[in-house]
Parts: sequence; structure tokens; C-alpha cells
Amino acid sequence: MNRPSRSARERLAQAVYEMRTRQRLSQEAVADRADLSRNFVGMVERGEVSPSFDNLAKLADGLGVRLSELMRLYESRKDGTDFE
Repeated sequence: MNRPSRSARERLAQAVYEMRTRQRLSQEAVADRADLSRNFVGMVERGEVSPSFDNLAKLADGLGVRLSELMRLYESRKDGTDFE
């Protein structure tokens, strides 16, 4: 049985949350490093907003990863596989 595909916003939320928690960073630390508000980071992680490309790049910087790495994790969430 196929699982229903999760929305892009949900997959991005999970990717950002996973990247942040794996590095043991707080939302505030990511926000400070990314020059974004902590509230915005939280909204992204809850899937409440779809960030602009500029803000995606800032989030990746705040997480200390390349944007392509964040997008690879995002893509891996399409089918529910784990990121390595």
C-alpha cells in the first residue's frame, strides 16, 4: 500500500527540524546564525510557512550546511526514507 505523499511544507519542516536537532542547536541559535527570527524558524519547523528561496539559503547557513544538503534531506522525506 502506498502512503499518501506529504506536502512540500511538511517535508521541509521535518528536514529543518531534523538538521537542527541532530546538531543540538536551539531554534534561537539557528535564527541568530541565519539572521532570522526564532519565531520564523519555529513556524518553518511546524510547517506553518513556506520560506522564500533567500530564507531557505539563510536557514541552511544557520544550520551550518549547504543548501543542497538541506534539500537532499527534504527530498528523502518524500518517500519516508531516512537521511544518511
